[in-house]
Amino acid sequence: MSGTEYDITVVLPGDVESLRPRLISALERVGYRIYGEEPLLAKRRSNGWEVISMSVLDYAVDLTVQLKATSEGATLATFDYLIHDPIAPAGWRQIIDCEVKAIAALASQSTWSTTCPVCNTESASGSRFCRRCGAPLAPPEPAELELLRVTAESRGAVNDVTISAFLVIITGLILFALMVGGYTPMKLMTFLFVVNALGWIPLFLGIRRLRRALKTAPETDSRAQDITPSRIPALPPKPLAISVTENTTELLEQTEEPAPARLQPSSRDTA
Repeated sequence: MSGTEYDITVVLPGDVESLRPRLISALERVGYRIYGEEPLLAKRRSNGWEVISMSVLDYAVDLTVQLKATSEGATLATFDYLIHDPIAPAGWRQIIDCEVKAIAALASQSTWSTTCPVCNTESASGSRFCRRCGAPLAPPEPAELELLRVTAESRGAVNDVTISAFLVIITGLILFALMVGGYTPMKLMTFLFVVNALGWIPLFLGIRRLRRALKTAPETDSRAQDITPSRIPALPPKPLAISVTENTTELLEQTEEPAPARLQPSSRDTA
C-alpha cells in the first residue's frame, strides 16, 4: 500500500518484557489499537477529515515497534510509521517526532500513585481513587502530550492556510484574466468558481486549528469541581477539654451556708 514512511529510534528505560505492556498502554492512550505484540503492531484509523485536512494525526497510520535490549536496564525501540497518504506536507516529521516522545514519556511514568493529589491522603496500593475525597489517583499527563497537541494543531493550521491561499489566489487570477480578456466559457467559469469557493474551507479549518493550538488551558470538568480542596468538607472541630475543677469555686460559693448569728446577751437581770 502506498504511503509515507518514517523511522524513529529512541532508547527507553527498562528491559524488553517490562517495557512491552507499558508501551501497549501508552499507544492505547494516544489512540492506537494493538493487534500484535512481537513485534508491537498498532493501527490508528482516520477520523474522516483527511480529505480536506493537512494534519498527519487525521490520517490512518500503521505502526510497528521493534524492541531490542541494549543493556540490562535499557531497551532500543524503533518506531516504523506508515501513513496512508503518498504526499507528505512539510512539518509531518516534526509531529511524528513529538508523538514518539509522548509515547516514550507515557511508557516511562508510573501507572498509579498512592498519594491523593487533592487532599494528600495515603491510599492502599492499587487503588484508583482516593479513600477520603474520591479523587482519581492517575498520574498527571506528561508535558510531551501537550507539546504534541500544540505542534500538530499549529502545523496543520499552517498547511491548511497555505493550501487555501494557493487555491483562492490561483483561481481568482484565472477568473480575472478570463473576464478581462472577454473569454468567459460557462463550464470553465463554473468550475473555477466552485474551486475558489472550496478553497476557503481549508482557511476556516486552519483558523480553527490555530485557535485550538493557542488554547493551552484545558477545560475544567464540572464533576472535578466537587473534589477540589475548597469543596472538601472540613473536619468537625476538636472538642475542648473540660477541666474537672472548672467552675468549682463558683459552685462552692453558691452552696456555702451562711455563718450562724452570734447570740446577744440578754438584758434581763439574772440576779
